[in-house]
Amino acid sequence: LKAGKPELNILVQPEDVISIPRGDMVYVVGGVKKGGGFVLNERPNITALEALALAGGLDPTAIPKKARIVRNASKPDRAEIPINLNALADGKHSDVPLQKDDILFVPVRGQRGFGDIAKSAVEAATRASIYRGGW
Repeated sequence: LKAGKPELNILVQPEDVISIPRGDMVYVVGGVKKGGGFVLNERPNITALEALALAGGLDPTAIPKKARIVRNASKPDRAEIPINLNALADGKHSDVPLQKDDILFVPVRGQRGFGDIAKSAVEAATRASIYRGGW
């Protein structure tokens, strides 16, 4: 896959089927410029700030001090972990690793409440078809 040994490449014939398993992902939703799902590739996790960077940074209406990580979003043991993105960016706290299927939620000013956005985030996570790789 990394072209380290080209002699091991398999010749692809007409009508061959190549299956590639779905990669583990994390999701960023809410007050970011380009929310969506991001493939972890071969890494077991990425940090909250790395995920925020992949999402293009904060939207001007974002409230980074009230961000949350939603873990096990579609399961009964769902957890919401508060996270202050400003404190992370300023180096006042250690960056937080996100696990596969975590949702980094950044609220925006004027939003009705976290419940509606969390529900949307869960729906997006379960039907996500946005794959962004190469980072």
